[in-house]
Order: sequence, then structure tokens, then C-alpha cells
Amino acid sequence: MKTKDIEVYCEDYAKYLKMFTSIGLPIKKAKEAASNLLLTEHGVTIDEVYNEVGVTDSASIEGREALAFRRIESLPSKILKLLDYDGPGVPAGIISNRCRPALKKDVLASIEILIEKGSARKEQMIASNNRITEKYFLA
Repeated sequence: MKTKDIEVYCEDYAKYLKMFTSIGLPIKKAKEAASNLLLTEHGVTIDEVYNEVGVTDSASIEGREALAFRRIESLPSKILKLLDYDGPGVPAGIISNRCRPALKKDVLASIEILIEKGSARKEQMIASNNRITEKYFLA
């Protein structure tokens, strides 16, 4: 493939993708439709163009793994933003819901790391239903 051809392919792919998303197709189906239209017009798919220039698609396994790793790395800072010093405290369930799409086990592991480092603290309190709950605060 020549550089000029790659530019034409990418321009056409972007045009088709915009066209399909503007009519209401979900992004996954729009990408597939745009790639199919590119194949019929130019005889090349967008994956072949990506392989030629050495770009991995963000929907690939490596891309998804890298995205999940970045999410897990950013969890502690996100958790600390949810906590305060003297407020009513935040239970683990609310923290995990606000940190979606991270898994609850990853959120709980991050909370434990923050407690070990001294950035957060855990207190047991009696809730309004007379059950003991654990709430988290900034240390």
C-alpha cells in the first residue's frame, strides 16, 4: 500500500463510520458496516490498513487489557476523591458502584492498600437498621 492509498482508505472509512453512526447504528455495528463498505469499494478492510501502518485496534485483546490495567491503576485516586475526613463515611458498595466499570474485588483490594498506606481509614458503625456496617474515611 502506498501512503496516498492509506490516506484515501482512512478518509473513506471515517466518512462511512460517521454516516452509519449518524443514522443511529451502535458504534460496533457502524465500524463493521464501514469496514465492509471499504472492502467493496477499495478491496481492503480497515484491519488490513491498521496492520500495514502497525496500529492495533482498541477493540483488540491487547487494547482491552491495557485499558483495564489503566483503570485499575487509577482506582486509588478515584477512591480518595470519594472519601472525606469528617462526613458520614462511604460504604464499600457505594465506592464500588462509583468506580464502575472496575470489578468490586479490584476496588476492595485498592481500598485495603489505601488503608495499609495510611491514606484511608475504616470504621465500623451501627446503621439505622441496627446492623454493623463498615464505612471509609480519609485518614
